[in-house]
Amino acid sequence: MRTFSFDSAGRGFRDMGYVQQTAVFTTLLHTSATLTFASTTPGYAGPAIDDVVVQSCLLVLCPPTG
Repeated sequence: MRTFSFDSAGRGFRDMGYVQQTAVFTTLLHTSATLTFASTTPGYAGPAIDDVVVQSCLLVLCPPTG
C-alpha cells in the first residue's frame, strides 16, 4: 500500500492544485489486480482524483516513470 499526502491549505473549487503522482506495482503470476482509492479525510471534502491511467506492460518493456 502506498499513501500520498497533499496540503490543501488555500485550495478550493477554482484552484484545486492538482499534482501528478505515480505508483508502480506488479502482479507476478496473477491475472488481475484491484486498484482502490480511499480518503483519510473525514467528512465530505476529501481528495479529488482525476485522469487516472493504468498501463499494463511486460516487466522488461515498461516505460520509465519519474
